Amino acid sequence: MAGRFSRSLDLARASWSVVRDDKELLLFPVMSVAALILVLGSLVVPWAFVGGFDANASTTEPGAVSALGALLFYVLAYFIAL
Repeated sequence: MAGRFSRSLDLARASWSVVRDDKELLLFPVMSVAALILVLGSLVVPWAFVGGFDANASTTEPGAVSALGALLFYVLAYFIAL
């Protein structure tokens, strides 16, 4: 178990040295978060306009459009994260 922890620590140190030498690599996670926020906004804002957050607006089950929107968000978010 101690060997496993020390290898993990060595790998973390090596990764940190790569990031320290090439600071532009830190732009990838920042751009990923920005893109995920844009995707989330592109789905939440229209949903809010049609009353998606109003508890009294609809008591029916989510329809095909909601399922398609959820699938679209999942695929785009997964693609961006990778």
